[in-house]
Amino acid sequence: MKTFASILEDIKQLSFEEKKELLEITRKYLIEEARNRIYSEHNESLNELHEGKLHFTDDIDDLKADLEDI
Repeated sequence: MKTFASILEDIKQLSFEEKKELLEITRKYLIEEARNRIYSEHNESLNELHEGKLHFTDDIDDLKADLEDI
């Protein structure tokens, strides 16, 4: 497996157009990864909701107490 440093050296050898394409592909990968993380966290939240682990309130004292429990 290549090291990060050797990958960077390989990238330096690419043409300008190849670097631009790699940048665009990397951006798309990052967007996909962020979407997957959001989806996963959404599912975790839904599970917590169904398990009754979520507590909703607008009472400031309750909110402060919840923060102290973290």
